[in-house]
Amino acid sequence: GAGAGAIVLARRRRRAAATTVAEAADAGLAELQRALRRSGRPAAPGLTLEALARGLAGTGAEQYVRTLVAARYGYGSRGPTRVERAALRSELGAGRGVRGRLRAWWALPPRLALPAPSERARRAAPRSR
Repeated sequence: GAGAGAIVLARRRRRAAATTVAEAADAGLAELQRALRRSGRPAAPGLTLEALARGLAGTGAEQYVRTLVAARYGYGSRGPTRVERAALRSELGAGRGVRGRLRAWWALPPRLALPAPSERARRAAPRSR
């Protein structure tokens, strides 16, 4: 009955929340490859993340790649920030005119900033006067 349904729901939520940093890094790498391809700057065969970061040295996009590297190899615990994402998007569209900038937005759209679960709970709680 209802107890079994609650157990199944709890297990599903736990499984969904169990996304590891490595899984998130893999998704981030796939997104990076897709963004490079969509923006008309596909990664050359054998291109390493380190070589890509060096190619982006001195730009804000370098930190985006370095953040993915850190998460991928286990010495980072977060994905790229919105600022890092915007920097990569800017770099993807650089020197390509209006169409190139639009293509970069399509390749790597901005992410909706959602507050952390604890922040959402605090905001939803009734305020006492």
